[in-house]
Amino acid sequence: MKNWIFKTVQKRVLTWQAKLVLSTFCVALLITLWSARGFLLKTLVNPYIVDSPPTEYPRCPNLVVENWTGDYETFVFAKAFAEKTGADIIAATIYESVQKHPRKRQATMLNAWSAELDTASLVWFVVPFKEPKTLAIAKTVVDSAHKRGWKEFSLVTRDLHSRRSRLCYEKFAKPLGIKVHILPYESEFNHRNWFESVTGWTVAFPELVKQLYYDLFAL
Repeated sequence: MKNWIFKTVQKRVLTWQAKLVLSTFCVALLITLWSARGFLLKTLVNPYIVDSPPTEYPRCPNLVVENWTGDYETFVFAKAFAEKTGADIIAATIYESVQKHPRKRQATMLNAWSAELDTASLVWFVVPFKEPKTLAIAKTVVDSAHKRGWKEFSLVTRDLHSRRSRLCYEKFAKPLGIKVHILPYESEFNHRNWFESVTGWTVAFPELVKQLYYDLFAL
């Protein structure tokens, strides 16, 4: 009886020791992963959705800015990139629904003007609002560039969206012999800090899902 009780107690002690060791290991692993989340996520996720920023700005006469909602900040980036690349022609994408809506069109023009762009010479590429959106937009922009006789253009796009944009535009531009230079810009949540906040995750995670969808079904 004593031997049975001793073996039972010993077994329970060993079980609790094993649970304690396992729990300690799991906690240590979670702490390590959380502490290293920046490095791990940058290494695993960023290369899949972000193109590396160019080390130098290519001289290019034509610049296209992906600015579907007419955001003021994006126009500011476009102006800065145009100055760095020596662009003579600046074009901006605008959804058909926005272009047809007087107030939305006026607000977009006002944002471009506030960013000190020459709205009188600003070219508008009217793009469709249909899925997959980036692919449909890329085809419209490339077709418009081809009709204008462009041999190359720079594309201003958000950094967390840059790889998907490049793949979509190159899909239509390469067969036409058009070179596309990607110029990614960093907004509040970007490839350097998206993993540090919940809001950043809500920006980056959809891009990851969309990139997977495009790789599997769209491109």
